[in-house]
Amino acid sequence: PDARPPSPRKVSTPIGLIALAAPWCVAFAFVAWSRARRAALADRDGRRGRRAAAEFRASRPRDGDALARAYTTYFAARLRCPPAAVVAPELAGRLVARGCGEENASRAAEALHALVAARYGGEPVSLDHAALIAIVDGLEAGFRRVEDGE
Repeated sequence: PDARPPSPRKVSTPIGLIALAAPWCVAFAFVAWSRARRAALADRDGRRGRRAAAEFRASRPRDGDALARAYTTYFAARLRCPPAAVVAPELAGRLVARGCGEENASRAAEALHALVAARYGGEPVSLDHAALIAIVDGLEAGFRRVEDGE
């Protein structure tokens, strides 16, 4: 009867397999990438904060502005927020919520607020880099306890 003539186009087997497998490979790669990105953003073990603490210790700020900027950058990494969001009245409470002791958190917040005030025309600050390193070391002890599950 009315049989269709065979199609003049024949797809070879390897090309057909590639056409079938390619979308699955792309989907798998996307899922792997999104999981890796989520894990990096979560920073569960605090690598970003520890790196920021090490960078702060190694920095050699030349003036009060640079010192305030480096100190704020450390807090931004630890609190996982932009540096501008660090300078807030509830900084000490946020640090306590992350596992730092109240005394360390209040010392850190007072130091940051004094540095920011001095930067914008307030009284000069008597804090130097070594004093801020001591504060950061106290905070890091609290952060590490939480990250290590103690």
